[in-house]
Formats: sequence, C-alpha cells, structure tokens
Amino acid sequence: MLLIEDNDADADAVIEALGPDARGRVTRVQRLADGLARLSAENIDVVVLDLSLPDASGLSGLIRIRAAAPAVPVLILTGIRDESLCAKALHDGAQDYLVKGDLDDGSVAQRIKDALERQRYFVKAAMLAEEQARRAAAEDAQRRAIWLAKAGQQLALSLDVATTLDNIVRAVVPSFADACLVELADSSQLEGRVAPLAPESMHRLRSAIRTGRSFGTRRARPTCWWCRWPSASA
Repeated sequence: MLLIEDNDADADAVIEALGPDARGRVTRVQRLADGLARLSAENIDVVVLDLSLPDASGLSGLIRIRAAAPAVPVLILTGIRDESLCAKALHDGAQDYLVKGDLDDGSVAQRIKDALERQRYFVKAAMLAEEQARRAAAEDAQRRAIWLAKAGQQLALSLDVATTLDNIVRAVVPSFADACLVELADSSQLEGRVAPLAPESMHRLRSAIRTGRSFGTRRARPTCWWCRWPSASA
C-alpha cells in the first residue's frame, strides 16, 4: 500500500488502524510527486491519498493519481466530513474515503480490502467489454467482407441494373439493415421512381418501419439503407 500523507501523526494513525503487522506493508511518502514516482517504479496495490499535501490540494492529487495509474484503487484521506467533497471524489474515481477522526473505528482494513475487490471487478468488466467490442468489430468486418464478395459476384453475373440491384439489396437487408429502398433516378433531374425491393408495397414497408411492426421474417426497425442509382434511360 502507498500512503501519501505529509503529517506524521496522521500517517501513524492510518498505519495503526491497519493492524500491528501493517507497517512493513506500507510505503509512505509526503509529497504527491514522490507518490507518482513510486507508482511508476513499483507494483502498488492501493493508494491512500491525503487531500492536503505540500504540492497538491483538493482533488487535483486524485486526478493526477488516476491519470498515472487508472487500474490502482485510491482512497482519499480527509480531515473533515464533507459529504459533497467526498461525493465529488467518488465521481472522479476514488474508491472510498477515510475521515481522519474515524480511523479508530476498526473499519479501515476492511474498507481498503473492499476497495481492492471493487477495483478488480471494474478492471475485469472493462477488459470483458473491450474483448466484446473487438469481437463485434471482427464479426462486422467479416459480414461486410462476405457481403462485398456477394455484391461483386452479382455485378459480374448480370448486366441488368434492376436485377443486379435486387440481388445486392437482398444481401444487404439480413446483414446490415432491416429494410432497403433503392431509388432509380434520372441523373439529370434527380427524379424517378422509388421501388422497394421486397414483395410488399411501398406503403406497407414504410408503415412497418415507422411503427416497428413485423415485416417479412425480420422485425422492421427504423434502420433503412437508401441507394441512388441512375435509371437505365439516364
């Protein structure tokens, strides 16, 4: 444990509150700069940080500690019971706070242990979320690659624009969207007909997307791809 406290009496009170064998497990420094140096050079499990130091005051020290070692849990040490300050510290990343006048209540060791457990949980959850995001990105890239391959095949197999678009869009819908409308427009007027590449009518498709009702074998949500393609006469 790293204790950053410039007052000798307060530092001794924290160490004594941890138990008789704690002194050999606590590294104490008196300045924030020294604490940051220890964090970068040593394997620190937890930090107890005083909010009033010679080179840092208020929550500035907490913010710098969190930036330097985001995976290390931090408990702040304060001389007054200021609920708003403590709430702000928790919001800024502190795991807990200790009031100097309450260090003899027998809860300090347990609160540090709880802070360690919470931090381990947060780190594990963050790693899991990152892994899920990587997996989702890889699956999405694979779906896109498959679709591009199918689209390339369709472009190579047919010279008819309507048939080619119909086949491509039917590949789009199950992979990337719930519905796909293709507008075949005259390139000079940018006007033309809008044709849903689906057996249902335009009104039914738009109604399904707007209301979220079932449409075909998929549930239509407001996810729709639009493609503008020159008409054959353009």
